[in-house]
Amino acid sequence: MLAPMAHRLVSLLTGLAMTLLPALGAHCEGAAAANASQRKIPGDGIVQGELISVADGDSFKLRAADGRVWQVRIAAIDAPERRQPWSDVARQRLRQRLQGRAVRVETGKFDQFGRVVGNVFVADEDVGLAQVVDGLAWHFRRYEREQEPGARARYAQAEAAARKARCGLWHDPAPLPPWVYRSRLRGQGQRAQPPK
Repeated sequence: MLAPMAHRLVSLLTGLAMTLLPALGAHCEGAAAANASQRKIPGDGIVQGELISVADGDSFKLRAADGRVWQVRIAAIDAPERRQPWSDVARQRLRQRLQGRAVRVETGKFDQFGRVVGNVFVADEDVGLAQVVDGLAWHFRRYEREQEPGARARYAQAEAAARKARCGLWHDPAPLPPWVYRSRLRGQGQRAQPPK
Protein backbone atom coordinates (compact mmCIF):
# COMPACT_ATOMS: atom_id res chain seq x y z
CA MET A 1 0.00 0.00 0.00
CA LEU A 2 2.77 2.44 0.89
CA ALA A 3 4.91 1.58 -2.13
CA PRO A 4 2.34 2.81 -4.72
CA MET A 5 1.80 6.03 -2.70
CA ALA A 6 5.54 6.62 -2.45
CA HIS A 7 5.89 6.00 -6.19
CA ARG A 8 3.11 8.53 -6.94
CA LEU A 9 4.70 11.08 -4.58
CA VAL A 10 8.10 10.71 -6.25
CA SER A 11 6.43 11.02 -9.65
CA LEU A 12 4.55 14.15 -8.56
CA LEU A 13 7.69 15.77 -7.10
CA THR A 14 9.71 14.94 -10.22
CA GLY A 15 7.07 16.55 -12.41
CA LEU A 16 6.98 19.62 -10.19
CA ALA A 17 10.76 19.91 -10.27
CA MET A 18 10.79 19.60 -14.08
CA THR A 19 8.23 22.41 -14.28
CA LEU A 20 10.05 24.75 -11.89
CA LEU A 21 13.66 24.20 -13.00
CA PRO A 22 13.45 26.17 -16.26
CA ALA A 23 11.97 29.16 -14.42
CA LEU A 24 14.58 28.89 -11.68
CA GLY A 25 17.34 28.60 -14.29
CA ALA A 26 16.11 31.74 -16.06
CA HIS A 27 16.09 33.59 -12.74
CA CYS A 28 19.65 32.48 -11.95
CA GLU A 29 20.87 33.39 -15.45
CA GLY A 30 19.31 36.83 -15.04
CA ALA A 31 21.05 37.31 -11.69
CA ALA A 32 24.36 36.15 -13.18
CA ALA A 33 23.94 38.58 -16.07
CA ALA A 34 23.22 41.43 -13.64
CA ASN A 35 26.36 40.55 -11.65
CA ALA A 36 28.44 40.36 -14.83
CA SER A 37 27.30 43.80 -15.96
CA GLN A 38 28.17 45.25 -12.56
CA ARG A 39 31.62 43.67 -12.73
CA LYS A 40 32.73 46.13 -15.38
CA ILE A 41 35.12 48.63 -13.84
CA PRO A 42 34.67 52.18 -15.17
CA GLY A 43 37.18 53.15 -17.85
CA ASP A 44 39.05 55.52 -15.55
CA GLY A 45 39.27 52.85 -12.83
CA ILE A 46 37.46 55.05 -10.30
CA VAL A 47 34.27 54.19 -8.43
CA GLN A 48 32.77 56.99 -6.35
CA GLY A 49 29.79 57.00 -4.05
CA GLU A 50 28.42 56.83 -0.54
CA LEU A 51 28.72 54.17 2.10
CA ILE A 52 25.83 51.72 2.48
CA SER A 53 27.31 49.36 5.08
CA VAL A 54 30.56 48.05 6.51
CA ALA A 55 31.20 44.29 6.58
CA ASP A 56 34.49 44.38 8.49
CA GLY A 57 37.61 46.50 8.88
CA ASP A 58 38.64 46.16 5.24
CA SER A 59 35.42 45.79 3.22
CA PHE A 60 32.17 47.66 2.68
CA LYS A 61 29.28 48.35 0.29
CA LEU A 62 29.14 51.56 -1.71
CA ARG A 63 26.30 53.09 -3.74
CA ALA A 64 27.64 54.92 -6.80
CA ALA A 65 26.00 58.00 -8.31
CA ASP A 66 24.51 55.83 -11.10
CA GLY A 67 22.76 53.69 -8.45
CA ARG A 68 24.97 50.64 -8.79
CA VAL A 69 25.99 48.94 -5.58
CA TRP A 70 29.62 47.90 -5.29
CA GLN A 71 31.13 45.57 -2.71
CA VAL A 72 34.60 46.95 -2.01
CA ARG A 73 37.69 45.32 -0.52
CA ILE A 74 40.38 47.79 0.53
CA ALA A 75 43.66 46.93 -1.22
CA ALA A 76 46.91 46.19 0.62
CA ILE A 77 45.42 45.64 4.09
CA ASP A 78 43.92 42.74 6.01
CA ALA A 79 41.80 43.51 9.07
CA PRO A 80 40.74 41.02 11.74
CA GLU A 81 37.95 38.64 10.75
CA ARG A 82 34.64 38.57 12.59
CA ARG A 83 35.04 36.66 15.85
CA GLN A 84 38.70 37.77 16.08
CA PRO A 85 39.83 40.29 18.69
CA TRP A 86 39.74 43.89 17.41
CA SER A 87 37.33 43.01 14.58
CA ASP A 88 34.49 45.14 15.97
CA VAL A 89 36.78 48.09 16.64
CA ALA A 90 38.24 47.93 13.11
CA ARG A 91 34.75 47.73 11.57
CA GLN A 92 33.44 50.63 13.65
CA ARG A 93 36.46 52.80 12.85
CA LEU A 94 36.07 52.13 9.13
CA ARG A 95 32.40 53.12 9.39
CA GLN A 96 33.41 56.37 11.14
CA ARG A 97 35.91 57.17 8.38
CA LEU A 98 33.42 56.61 5.55
CA GLN A 99 29.93 57.45 6.88
CA GLY A 100 28.36 60.52 5.28
CA ARG A 101 31.40 61.32 3.16
CA ALA A 102 32.20 61.05 -0.53
CA VAL A 103 34.19 57.82 -1.00
CA ARG A 104 36.55 57.26 -3.96
CA VAL A 105 37.88 53.82 -4.89
CA GLU A 106 40.80 53.60 -7.32
CA THR A 107 40.60 50.08 -8.67
CA GLY A 108 41.58 47.68 -11.37
CA LYS A 109 40.47 44.23 -10.30
CA PHE A 110 37.94 42.01 -8.53
CA ASP A 111 38.59 39.38 -5.88
CA GLN A 112 37.21 35.82 -5.73
CA PHE A 113 34.08 37.10 -3.94
CA GLY A 114 33.25 39.58 -6.70
CA ARG A 115 34.32 42.58 -4.65
CA VAL A 116 36.12 45.41 -6.38
CA VAL A 117 39.60 45.74 -4.83
CA GLY A 118 41.15 49.17 -4.66
CA ASN A 119 42.75 52.01 -2.79
CA VAL A 120 40.05 53.90 -0.90
CA PHE A 121 40.10 57.65 -0.26
CA VAL A 122 37.93 60.14 1.59
CA ALA A 123 39.07 63.60 0.50
CA ASP A 124 42.84 63.03 0.38
CA GLU A 125 42.98 60.50 3.22
CA ASP A 126 44.16 57.01 2.27
CA VAL A 127 41.65 54.97 4.28
CA GLY A 128 43.62 51.70 4.13
CA LEU A 129 46.76 53.41 5.38
CA ALA A 130 44.76 55.07 8.18
CA GLN A 131 43.49 51.65 9.33
CA VAL A 132 47.10 50.39 9.47
CA VAL A 133 48.29 53.54 11.31
CA ASP A 134 45.60 53.01 13.96
CA GLY A 135 46.69 49.39 14.44
CA LEU A 136 43.39 48.05 13.09
CA ALA A 137 44.78 46.17 10.08
CA TRP A 138 47.94 44.52 8.85
CA HIS A 139 49.79 45.67 5.76
CA PHE A 140 48.88 42.70 3.55
CA ARG A 141 52.33 41.89 2.19
CA ARG A 142 50.97 39.06 0.07
CA TYR A 143 49.80 41.76 -2.36
CA GLU A 144 52.44 44.43 -1.78
CA ARG A 145 53.83 43.97 -5.30
CA GLU A 146 50.56 45.45 -6.57
CA GLN A 147 51.32 48.69 -4.71
CA GLU A 148 53.36 51.60 -5.99
CA PRO A 149 56.79 51.58 -4.27
CA GLY A 150 56.03 54.75 -2.29
CA ALA A 151 52.71 53.40 -1.01
CA ARG A 152 54.33 50.07 -0.16
CA ALA A 153 56.94 51.88 1.97
CA ARG A 154 54.31 54.04 3.72
CA TYR A 155 52.19 51.00 4.61
CA ALA A 156 55.20 49.02 5.89
CA GLN A 157 56.39 51.99 7.98
CA ALA A 158 52.87 52.55 9.34
CA GLU A 159 52.61 48.94 10.49
CA ALA A 160 56.07 49.06 12.09
CA ALA A 161 55.17 52.28 13.95
CA ALA A 162 51.81 50.87 15.13
CA ARG A 163 53.55 47.71 16.37
CA LYS A 164 56.18 49.73 18.22
CA ALA A 165 53.57 52.02 19.82
CA ARG A 166 51.32 49.00 20.56
CA CYS A 167 48.36 50.68 18.87
CA GLY A 168 45.10 48.80 18.41
CA LEU A 169 45.57 45.09 17.81
CA TRP A 170 49.29 45.44 18.51
CA HIS A 171 48.35 45.98 22.15
CA ASP A 172 48.00 42.18 22.27
CA PRO A 173 51.37 40.42 22.65
CA ALA A 174 50.85 38.11 19.64
CA PRO A 175 47.84 39.06 17.51
CA LEU A 176 46.79 36.35 15.08
CA PRO A 177 46.91 37.59 11.48
CA PRO A 178 43.59 37.11 9.65
CA TRP A 179 45.17 35.03 6.86
CA VAL A 180 46.41 32.55 9.52
CA TYR A 181 42.99 32.60 11.19
CA ARG A 182 41.29 31.82 7.83
CA SER A 183 43.80 29.07 7.09
CA ARG A 184 43.12 27.43 10.47
CA LEU A 185 39.38 27.56 9.86
CA ARG A 186 39.84 25.91 6.45
CA GLY A 187 41.98 23.22 8.13
CA GLN A 188 39.04 22.52 10.43
CA GLY A 189 36.63 22.31 7.49
CA GLN A 190 35.17 25.75 8.25
CA ARG A 191 35.58 29.15 6.68
CA ALA A 192 35.41 32.72 7.83
CA GLN A 193 32.03 34.36 7.34
CA PRO A 194 31.78 35.58 3.75
CA PRO A 195 31.60 39.33 3.16
CA LYS A 196 28.10 40.81 3.23
